[in-house]
Amino acid sequence: MFGGLNIYISWVTLDPRAMRSLPALSYISHCLASFEMARLQASAFCIGATAHVLLFSKGEWDRQAPRLLLVHAFISICIFTAFVANTECSFVRCFSKTFSTMFALDIGIVTSMLSYRLLFHPLKSFPGPLAARLSSFWVFREQCPDLRFYIKLRNIHDRYGDFVRIRKIMPY
Repeated sequence: MFGGLNIYISWVTLDPRAMRSLPALSYISHCLASFEMARLQASAFCIGATAHVLLFSKGEWDRQAPRLLLVHAFISICIFTAFVANTECSFVRCFSKTFSTMFALDIGIVTSMLSYRLLFHPLKSFPGPLAARLSSFWVFREQCPDLRFYIKLRNIHDRYGDFVRIRKIMPY
C-alpha cells in the first residue's frame, strides 16, 4: 500500500530508481535516452505541429493559458527526469537538452499556428494587415500609443475596403 507513495516521493526527488519502476515513464525515458538530440528535436517539432492541428485549432484556448502552462511545466519535468535517469550527463546538460526539446515543441506549435492563420483559416479571404491576421496584439499595439484607433481603422478601411480583418478571429 505504501509502495506507490514511496515511488511517488522518490520520483519527485528525481531518484532514477523510481523512474525505472514506473512502466510508462520508464519506457518514455528509454526512448528519450536512445534518441539522438537532432531526432528528438525534430520529433518534438512534429509533435507540436500535430498538437496544434489536432487539438489547438479547435475552439478557443485563450482562457486555458494557466492550465497549458502547468501541462508544459509537467512535460518539461518529465523529460528532464527522463534525461537524468537514463543518461550519464550532468544536471546542467540535462536541463539544456530539456530546454532545447521543449523549445522545438513550442516552435512546432507556433509555426503550425501561424501557417494555419495565414493559409487555412476560414477568414483568410478577408483583407487586412498581415500582423492583424496573425495575432490580436496588433490591435493592442495600434490602440495604445494615442487611443485614436478609430482614425487608424478608418484609414485601414480606405485602404482594404468595407470588410477588414483586424484580428485573428474576426472581421470588422
